Order: sequence, then structure tokens, then C-alpha cells
Amino acid sequence: MADLQNLQPIIPMHQWTNGGEEVLVLRYVNKEGKSYNDFQHPLTVGESVTAPDWNDKAECGGGIHGWPWGFHLGEGKEVDWGATWQVYGVKPNDIIDLDGKVKFRTGILRHVGTWHSAAMCILEGQIAWVQQASRGAASATDYRGVASATGYSGVASATGSCTASVVTGTGGKARAGEFGCIALAWWNEKCQRAEMRCALVGDGHLKPDTWYQLNVAGEFEECP
Repeated sequence: MADLQNLQPIIPMHQWTNGGEEVLVLRYVNKEGKSYNDFQHPLTVGESVTAPDWNDKAECGGGIHGWPWGFHLGEGKEVDWGATWQVYGVKPNDIIDLDGKVKFRTGILRHVGTWHSAAMCILEGQIAWVQQASRGAASATDYRGVASATGYSGVASATGSCTASVVTGTGGKARAGEFGCIALAWWNEKCQRAEMRCALVGDGHLKPDTWYQLNVAGEFEECP
């Protein structure tokens, strides 16, 4: 067991600013920039939005909803890959965690575009969150360890609680323990580039201590 007294607390996704002052929240609207109840969002980077019905209760409604750094993508709302995707910069004290997805009071539009461009906008922060949540060595079994691999078809295994497995080479596979996370690289054939995908383990997400890989669509699937 690792020395827990020497470990820094994990910064939650909805409070992670990646060294800046804002949490980047991913969401989408229709082509006209409208969302639930025809609420009009800005479509020009740098403009701000404020929820007219804001409340600070940890429940849906009363705020603008999204996924912090793209984690928990699709939770609470079916994903429309062809929609107009937005990234809002939000101050941590303006965010309420809704057990994965979040709602916020006000934010500044930092990016607007396709799903792919929005995903690239938040990718660095996604990876950085995994790194700060993971303290350990190349093959980890301790609490909050991290296993990492960098080559093509790499393999990473972290089986302790709150562990993370990261494979930055495409074609890899990984597994992690309960309440941990997995990050794998994927080759986006359409855009001709490598991209990272991150997912949580346990609590209704990926299965703990189970090997996963990414399919041709960049989606997590259990290894055969």
C-alpha cells in the first residue's frame, strides 16, 4: 500500500483548471445555437452566457449543463455528433457537480465548431487531469497508482483502487481498478491524426479490472 500521507488529494474534474483559472466544459447546441427550451447560446468566441434560471442545487435544471473536460460524455443527454459543439470556460465556483456531468451559472465561450475540433480543444486538459490523478509507477497495484505505455499496441495494467492506466501509442489496451480511469490513443482515420480518449472505471462506467481497447470509431470496448 502506498504512503497515503504523502499523496496529494485528487482535484475533481469539475474543479480542474489545468494550471489556469477556468474549467473547460464541453456541450453542444443546434445549428442556430439553441438548446433546451430554445435558449440561445452565443456563437462567437469570447462572448459570455448566463443561465437565467440559475440555482445552486445539485440537481438537473437551473443552469447550463455540460461535461467537464469531456469526461462523462453522453451522461444525461444523448450525444449528437453532427451538432454545433461548444467549449465554455467556467470559474470553478460557478460549477455544480451532478455526479459526472455538471451545470454552471455563467461562462465564456472559448471554442465553437465540430465535435472533433472541440475534442481537440480540451484534449490537453483531459490528459493532464489523468496525470494529476495518477501517482505511481509503470505497472501499478497500489492505491492511486498509474500504469503507462507509449509504444504501438502498448499494454497498461493498474489494478488497485483509484488507479489510472494510460497508453499513448495507438492500438493499445488497458485496465484499471474501481474508481480509476483509462486513457487510450486512437487513430482518427477521417482526420488523419492520433487522439486520446479517456473514460472512468466503476460506478456505472467501464468495468473494473477488465481489459479495454478502442474500436475504429474511438469507442471503448472490452477486449476479446
